[in-house]
Amino acid sequence: MPAQIGPKRKRPKEQTKQIDEQIGLRIMQRRNQLKMSQSELGECLGITFQQIQKYERGLNRVSASALVFFAKALNAPIAHFYEGIEGVPPREPTAMDKFVATRDGIEGLTALSKMKPPLRRAFIDLAGQAAK
Repeated sequence: MPAQIGPKRKRPKEQTKQIDEQIGLRIMQRRNQLKMSQSELGECLGITFQQIQKYERGLNRVSASALVFFAKALNAPIAHFYEGIEGVPPREPTAMDKFVATRDGIEGLTALSKMKPPLRRAFIDLAGQAAK
């Protein structure tokens, strides 16, 4: 049995509930940011939209393994879901984070997402050359 460090304490239920709700809120915000429905996200994860609702409301706890699948489906780092929780240090935004938060970033990504793959690839290659 490992040595105990300090007195044994139980996690306060209210604090645990708040963390579950915060993670659920971050899942919902990211899903909405991607303009994805609960049904679409559920389909990606192989679960029902009702289960997505329970996770987003914090009624059901998201396990560590499920959070990995959410992160992949929502194209977000796992740390994204912990942002704003007391005691968790904030992640420094990357240059990409800052760009996609701008009007140009949003409009550019929206336009690129509507293009057919060959045309999109050509635009990306052109932008890459212009950035050199």
